[in-house]
Amino acid sequence: MTLLLRVSPDFIGGWVIVQYTISLKIIDRRFKSINSTITKLGTITNDRNGVKTLPETQISLSHEIESIKYAYIELCEMCDDIAEFYGLPVLISIIHYVTINIIRFVTATIKQSKKTVKLTNSLLNKYAVDKETEKQLTKFSSDILHSKVEFTACDIIPLDLTLLSMITGTIASYLVIVVQFRINSPSN
Repeated sequence: MTLLLRVSPDFIGGWVIVQYTISLKIIDRRFKSINSTITKLGTITNDRNGVKTLPETQISLSHEIESIKYAYIELCEMCDDIAEFYGLPVLISIIHYVTINIIRFVTATIKQSKKTVKLTNSLLNKYAVDKETEKQLTKFSSDILHSKVEFTACDIIPLDLTLLSMITGTIASYLVIVVQFRINSPSN
């Protein structure tokens, strides 16, 4: 059950990113199609005054341009709709993947480094060892205690669970500020 709870956000977030990417690819192909249609409209010719014009032999040229314009406007509206629909889910997915997964792996790594200290001390306390081995284990244990494993972003932001508490605190602070502004703003 815990595996399902861990994997579900990754699966859902991944699926949102896949849907978004597929939508963008389809729209990209449609824009390419419009651009291809524009290049096929006709060749540019010089009129009597030396001005470059499209040939007037194509009766439906005006209709084609209107169709292309309509298709382009529709694609732009689709882009706006897709950006609006997927904006928040993609942002949440990015935050989840970047933040939560980094925090998860960093925290696991730090726990393993702390486990090394416990295991070394356990070896010293549980088993009878000769003086040389005991000396080496004691030195190793001392060295480990003085070596702190930590991961930061440019020595500014810790990438362990304190980052999650910092993010939560920041979000809570801004939500309180927004609520206070809403309460104090005049009603429309």
